[in-house]
Amino acid sequence: MKELVMSRTGNVIKAEEDLKLILSRNPTEMVGLSLIYGAPGLGKTRYVWRTAVQNGYLYMRLDAAMTQKAFLKELHRLLSYKYQVLPPVGSNHRIFMDIISVLHDAPDLVIFIDEIDYAFRRRDILGAIRDMVDKTTVTIILVGMQDAYHSLLAANAHYFDRCLRFTHFKPLTAEDVAIVVQEVSEVAMDKDLIQFIQKDSNGTLRNVIKWISLIESICQKHKIQSASLKVLERLNADKS
Repeated sequence: MKELVMSRTGNVIKAEEDLKLILSRNPTEMVGLSLIYGAPGLGKTRYVWRTAVQNGYLYMRLDAAMTQKAFLKELHRLLSYKYQVLPPVGSNHRIFMDIISVLHDAPDLVIFIDEIDYAFRRRDILGAIRDMVDKTTVTIILVGMQDAYHSLLAANAHYFDRCLRFTHFKPLTAEDVAIVVQEVSEVAMDKDLIQFIQKDSNGTLRNVIKWISLIESICQKHKIQSASLKVLERLNADKS
């Protein structure tokens, strides 16, 4: 398998378009908050992590045990590493104000916060994020699971209304799978096989990659340069 790239599937194209719109907003009129959401395995984390690395943005990930202070300290640590500021000290409020000070000096910064679902049980973390986008011009993009859209609305309608864009990652189509296969597979695959992969994987990128790896290993074993659904079915029948 070739090195995994950020294939321009429909989900990635939509996410890039939404990010471009958010970054082109009038920061004095609209806050920079948005939500990316969708079922597991569709490539949300891959997209935001690679986008952060490629553009010098920040990526952080929440966990189930994270308190507001732990969240603020981790964000401050990431900012300290990027902007060479002093480590956080003092109360939650002191750390928060230090973060605000750094963000004022970095108006074009984009921060991706993954696993935002954990924050729906910690309203103080959501409140801190809300205050950051209200008090500065940074862009914060929340990343969550399929129910994140409705969970955010249930958590706080005013918070929900602050979001400029809602980017829904959907299952990959057969066309999306064909793009991924073309970019990362060492063997060519016919249309029928690509449609089979899309259906069997339920359109999840994670399972598409697993299928590509498996098919490559089969083709390598049998010295096949290209794969078709009929060939693989015949090999499986012969094996049986």
